Amino acid sequence: MQLDVSGATVPVIVERAPAHDPRLAELLVAIDLQTFAEGTFTDVSAFLFARHGATWWIRAGDRPVAFALVFRDVDDPTAAVLLSMGIVPGWRGLGLGPALLQAMFQGLPPLGFRRLVLHVGARNVRALKVYQDAGFVQQGEEPDLTDGDTRLCLVRALGSVEVEGVA
Repeated sequence: MQLDVSGATVPVIVERAPAHDPRLAELLVAIDLQTFAEGTFTDVSAFLFARHGATWWIRAGDRPVAFALVFRDVDDPTAAVLLSMGIVPGWRGLGLGPALLQAMFQGLPPLGFRRLVLHVGARNVRALKVYQDAGFVQQGEEPDLTDGDTRLCLVRALGSVEVEGVA
């Protein structure tokens, strides 16, 4: 994949990040801090999620510019839970979010996952559109204990498996 960024053609690679890459936890923290108003990870939690979860990243040249981190659902081991997905400012709006999701859709079934679950704030219209365009459907809602907002549970079937009638 190639992108035209500020008049230059940049090679872009979307891949599963190696869990044992010593830079991975540091990169998760760095991208997360650029992406969200508040940091999601501590150094320790980023290390543990990077080591025991599965991370996909997008590299533009040698620079990681996006990531998505999933872990196995304790109650349903066939479901992957998308914990966090972030794209560095300046790289948004270039189709990297859908590319990252597509890589996960292809990479999760060989790991034994049949569906991908995520929770997103009901007021996060931009994220909801990206996920709905990628085939996620709302399966429920619950209060967000951190800010009182409503969180929607979205689910996407992986491969040819159906989730409650959703392909």
